[in-house]
Amino acid sequence: MRTTRDASQSLPDKACPTCGLRLDPHATICPRDATNLTFALSYDPSFQNFEFIDTVGSGGMGVVYKARHRILNRLVAIKTLHAHRASPEALMRFQLEGKATSSLSHRNIVGVHDFGVTQSGQAYMIIDFIDGKTLADVLSKCGQLPLPRFYNIFIQVCEALEHAHSRWILHRDVKPSNIMILTNKDGSDDVRIMDFGIAKVAVDTAFSARNLTKTGEIVGSAPYMSPEQARGDAVDARSDLYSLGCVMYECLAGVPPFQGKTDFDTMLMHLEQPPMSVRQASMGRDFDPRLERVILRLLEKEPESRYGSMKEVETDLSYLQSGAKGAKLPSEAVVSTPAADAVNKVIPLVKFFGSL
Repeated sequence: MRTTRDASQSLPDKACPTCGLRLDPHATICPRDATNLTFALSYDPSFQNFEFIDTVGSGGMGVVYKARHRILNRLVAIKTLHAHRASPEALMRFQLEGKATSSLSHRNIVGVHDFGVTQSGQAYMIIDFIDGKTLADVLSKCGQLPLPRFYNIFIQVCEALEHAHSRWILHRDVKPSNIMILTNKDGSDDVRIMDFGIAKVAVDTAFSARNLTKTGEIVGSAPYMSPEQARGDAVDARSDLYSLGCVMYECLAGVPPFQGKTDFDTMLMHLEQPPMSVRQASMGRDFDPRLERVILRLLEKEPESRYGSMKEVETDLSYLQSGAKGAKLPSEAVVSTPAADAVNKVIPLVKFFGSL
């Protein structure tokens, strides 16, 4: 006979809400009574105001659910971290992602509404539910972006990342799968940047005080990783600029600038090899040569040779989008301000970390 488990009782990471049997974290069906475990979290008192609708993503680190807030009648995504992955460092990273993203307020960044740890030790984050496709999904179907669409998407990406950088937050994992594309009523693209899961506050002394990231640790995704990331060096906003250049290159050429047989090979290419020209990699695609200069400047090996800020990139892209003529881009007519200057400010971070 099946018995109902009191919702006020805390649950382990994976336990049958009907019989209480402890199970593997990846189990989806209870072998004892065939209870569907997909929405086991819905029995946790932390989520009593939410109706779980579907699982929209899962992986080695956790699961993302689609849910509806019963009182507000609003769709949200609930991002969770597997309890067996919840080491003190992983929990602190998860908390930092919630803290960092919740400090951002921009229409092109996925918003965070709440985050914490349930009574059963399940770390969670409640974020905007985005009903769209990733840029990776778009590229898998079309291969290359038409230029009007390219400009529209990346101007929005620049605006979002500039907002994050102005608040001393680096993304550190800019890639197509972290760029969501929604469709407006007029058919145009509406961009959302998501997953600040390895975000970093851009002052090493304050950040390393929490022991979350040390020089020598490699984070990011190999095809979009800056040379300084590949070396495990300290990074600033110019690392995100390099990653952005990799994504822009892929959207024009159909392939990333560097693609080795292994991640290690790809990282070495970021460190040692110059990229092929975008025109050559795209098999002779016709586009403004000034756009080639924008991308190759983003892909400079040395951070000081790149753009000074996302704002400069956005200005140049808007200039090209407008069809303006002229040999020089706006950024080439002025002296760039190093991107590090825009993020290496200490006073606001004292307050930021004091509230963690």
